[in-house]
Order: sequence, then structure tokens, then C-alpha cells
Amino acid sequence: MKKLLSILFVFALIQTANAQSDIFNLGIKGGFGKSEIAFDKSTLIQDSDKAQSWHFGVTSRIKIPVVGLYIQPEVYYSRTGGEIQIHNDGLPQVSGITQDRLDIPVLLGWRLGIDAVAFRLNAGPMGILMLDNGLSDLQDIGDVTTNDFIWGYQAGVGVDVWKFSLDARYEGNINDFVEYNDSNASGKISQWTLGLGYWF
Repeated sequence: MKKLLSILFVFALIQTANAQSDIFNLGIKGGFGKSEIAFDKSTLIQDSDKAQSWHFGVTSRIKIPVVGLYIQPEVYYSRTGGEIQIHNDGLPQVSGITQDRLDIPVLLGWRLGIDAVAFRLNAGPMGILMLDNGLSDLQDIGDVTTNDFIWGYQAGVGVDVWKFSLDARYEGNINDFVEYNDSNASGKISQWTLGLGYWF
């Protein structure tokens, strides 16, 4: 009897593990994009050209017991930036900003298709931990306050093919990463990204 109960217990554990693997998935992802820094109401700094960006990290997916819905938390290291024009004494000077960040998006998605091939829509908030805001090397930018943690958002579409996923997303900031203390000027960063993921 004890052997039978032990066998049933082990079988139940195996079934539970299999069920959890159908609900929760873990993977890696990376990609590249184009980022842009925009300053609002600033005469000293103006936005200029976009810059190349890239990201790499861990992704996960938690299925919701509603047809096609899921939550997708991610954590990845990213490098973004842009070129800005600094107008000091009327003379424009173009400078590049490179930012190192830890991005933590939590997306709500809808998946339409079969296990092997599916189309997805997803959107949600994200937290951005600024590791290096890229402003320390700039000269004559004025009296500014920088934010080390920024709230943002992501939205986009994706395709799943077997264990691979391809995502195209737009990302924006909710609050500013830099603010001028002597004026109402502030700066935000946005980007378009294309990412490739692999699910274990």
C-alpha cells in the first residue's frame, strides 16, 4: 500500500511539473533598435539624430486561463541614446549620449494561433533603472536633475514560430529622465526595437 501511495505521489509530482511547464515558460531574448532623445521647451538643448540601440536579457511568459491571454515579464540590459544639439552662446554643438539601463517590462498579451505558430499583440508598463544616463561627459548643459528610475511603456506585435519569437515594439517614457532646475525644460527617450527570443 505504501509503495502504491509513493508511486501515485511521484506520478502526481510529474504531472504537476508538466502542467506548470504549460503555464510558465522561460527564455532569452536580444535585439536592436533606433532610440531618440527629445527635450521639451529647451532652448539650450535640442534633439537631433537617432542612435543605434540594443538589448539582451531574460524573458518569461505566464499563461492566463483565458483563451490566448498571457503576462510576459522581462529583464534585460539595454544601451540606448541619441545625438543632441547644445546651443551655447548661439553656437550649436552636436554631442552623442549613450545610456546604459536595466529594463523591466511587464506586458499583457493576446496570442492567436496554434502551439507551433502564433501571432501576438502585447502592451504594458516598464520600469527603467538608469545605470548611466550619459550626461556626465557633456559640458555646458546647465543645472539639471536626473532620475535614476523612470516609468515607461511598451506596445507592439510579435510572431511565435516553434521555440522562437520575433517582436517589434515601440517604447516611450512616462516621466522625464532629466529636468532643468531653472526652467520647465525636460527630456524623454523613446525607441523602436526589433527583438528575437528563444524559449527553453
